[in-house]
Amino acid sequence: DACGTKRDICEACFELADEYGFTFVGGHPMGGTKDSGYKYSKADMFNGVPMVIVPPRFDDIELYSKVKELLAPLNIGRFSITTAEDHDQMIAFTSQLSHLVASSYIKSPAAERQGGFSGGTYRDMTRVAYLNAPMWAEIFISNKDCLNAELDSLIDNLSKYREAINEEDLPELTRLLAEGLRTRLVAHSKAPWAARWNNSGVARRTGLVNTLIGSLGGFVGIEGANVVAVSWHFHGTDWDFGGEPGNEAAWGIDSAACGHAFGNTCDILPAIEIERRTAPVGARLCWLFFH
Repeated sequence: DACGTKRDICEACFELADEYGFTFVGGHPMGGTKDSGYKYSKADMFNGVPMVIVPPRFDDIELYSKVKELLAPLNIGRFSITTAEDHDQMIAFTSQLSHLVASSYIKSPAAERQGGFSGGTYRDMTRVAYLNAPMWAEIFISNKDCLNAELDSLIDNLSKYREAINEEDLPELTRLLAEGLRTRLVAHSKAPWAARWNNSGVARRTGLVNTLIGSLGGFVGIEGANVVAVSWHFHGTDWDFGGEPGNEAAWGIDSAACGHAFGNTCDILPAIEIERRTAPVGARLCWLFFH
């Protein structure tokens, strides 16, 4: 199947599969468009997208191979194998909550007058408000426990921002915003695509490193097996470290500099730690986001 939630359908279909002697595997391709209906189908719709698989058991390598072979024409980017429960918890956050937020956000009276005042941020926030209402309503209700938990968390966080703004509490508001930034960075540093470069041998993937770090305002140059230089800009503070041997600054940023960058309101350490390797195994780059 390709349904947006997995618990209900997997519970029913695993039982039917056992009773009637066929194999059922839960599936959820993480891609699509805002349009609904067969006329909007595209041969390349799932090119490179992740695919979540919920198998009836987790010790059947042959079944996994069959699933990959069956889905090969879709050109799936990567497969994740999980339980129906874990799928529904994660999808409540990564997909369903986003659609609810967009649908609520666009209902502001200001939306009718946004022309000429909006750009990419507005487009990104409202894109998924263009949805199939009957389908998404069924999805939300079928996953109400997980979705309500995410809604409670969001409302609690928004209340903290609102309180800080009402109280004109600049340090607290700065801390909340910095905390959100840190969470974003940490969440993406744990993503599969980020893990690919967090190891020795990163010199062989210089382009990937430059892309990842360049998108956050820094640049790393790697020459052979050695780190050449690091330039970093974070919250208005510039740090430039040469990569020459003996340059202690190339090993990281101290907490005092961190405190200055955040106005001493946050316990985050946005450090860059360079581990130099003189052997030809390459250089390793690690980010440390916690003090």
